Amino acid sequence: MTQRSERVLVTGAGGFIGHHLVSYLKQRGYWVRGVDRKYPEFTPVDADEFQIADLRRWDDCLLAAGGIDHVYALAADMGGMGFISSNHATILRNNALINLHTLEAARLQGASRYFYSSSACIYPDYRQTEQDITPLKEEDAYPADPQDAYGWEKLLSERLMGYYGDEFGMQTRVARFHNIGNDPRITTVGRYLRRFSIDELPQLLNIFKGEMSLVGPRPLPAEQVAANLELLGPRHEVPAGMTGWWQINGRSEVTPEEALHLDQFYIENWSLTLDLYIVLKTFGAVLRREGAY
Repeated sequence: MTQRSERVLVTGAGGFIGHHLVSYLKQRGYWVRGVDRKYPEFTPVDADEFQIADLRRWDDCLLAAGGIDHVYALAADMGGMGFISSNHATILRNNALINLHTLEAARLQGASRYFYSSSACIYPDYRQTEQDITPLKEEDAYPADPQDAYGWEKLLSERLMGYYGDEFGMQTRVARFHNIGNDPRITTVGRYLRRFSIDELPQLLNIFKGEMSLVGPRPLPAEQVAANLELLGPRHEVPAGMTGWWQINGRSEVTPEEALHLDQFYIENWSLTLDLYIVLKTFGAVLRREGAY
């Protein structure tokens, strides 16, 4: 492996994509600094240097960008299911601060390249209601009508990247990530496992160990619940379930806000009869492959 001279900053390096990106860059010979509010949970830190920082703060951004040539900006305040759809001001404020401060700090510290991780949420809602549509193009983002504050913030930041390139000569790049229904990376065997929910079967071990229930709300990562305890806390007052009201009412096809309301309905209306009904409906949903991709 050839050691490269460029020094790289990855923000959001404590997350799933971020820490894999750090490892990828290290394997290709870059010196890498990772920055996040937390360390990676399930893997050792591969970065040459890892800073715990709050990138909403200007001083933290200046420190993070010091001596850096290339920036991969993945940091964002998302909060998980229910948070994006009910905390618009917080989402817009926090992410705008993160992106404005990180980009300007990178410019002042002499970074020559800047990659920004955007989202398909910038596309108008009416272009995201069906799976079987013409593939989206860059220009389809306009006329602008993004999905909630998260989409508006991403779209604003995309424009800012372009302006910084024009005015200051920075090489800026943007990628819009999207959860897709027909992921080309999934093998034929993997697609079969997903379609018929066979990949869910290992959760039976969690049920036998008393860690889960057969029926209940879907579990969420602890940090998502902690970030919005008042809204998401009640979902964890009952055991998480392998199947539930959400699963038989759309699964992956429902929005985060709809999924939250479906789980709340189950908790507030629980009965043995409802559990039996959900179990029976689950078999039908699996056989019809509804919402599974």
